[in-house]
Amino acid sequence: FLEQEPLPIMKIYSAQIQLAEVTIRPESSVIGMTLRQAAFRHEYKAMVLAIRRGESTHYTDLEEIVLQEGDILLVKGHRDDLQYLAKNEDFILQQQDSYADYDLDDHLLMLRVPPYSLLAGSSLVRSRLGDAFGLSVQGIIRDNKTELMPDPEEILQADDILVVKGKQEELNTIRGLQNLIIETQLQPSISELE
Repeated sequence: FLEQEPLPIMKIYSAQIQLAEVTIRPESSVIGMTLRQAAFRHEYKAMVLAIRRGESTHYTDLEEIVLQEGDILLVKGHRDDLQYLAKNEDFILQQQDSYADYDLDDHLLMLRVPPYSLLAGSSLVRSRLGDAFGLSVQGIIRDNKTELMPDPEEILQADDILVVKGKQEELNTIRGLQNLIIETQLQPSISELE
């Protein structure tokens, strides 16, 4: 399991890893598909941080949202990959100086993988943090080095600090699971459970 660390003010981008807004064009081939169906991260080498549709902005469960014309995706990727995305006919890419209106700080958490964690030795994909808790790993801090675009096959290690995007409710669920103690020595009888 994970231990929460206080979140210092930190960026999830750098000179090489940048943010951009990508608008879905009317004739885009991804309309009617989810990010998962479009294999967005694999195909475009970019992570979607938020989807803005009209006045609403979605931050979690993004893989399940069916994409529509005019949706604006806030993406993070290597500079070269974003240039490739800019040339794609399905999208209009715009880069800004600030994305403060997305309030990303409210959706970013830092979690440390403790030494006794079952996650240590597991890949990001196998950890199922996204499926189980709606968390998206945005970066890994290991040995004072930060990887802002971790590979899904990256193996988690004890004492890794994960920069994740998600809701506070999901983090509370993780904390609740950590407090459960599984009693293996006593087995209740059926009558005790009725």
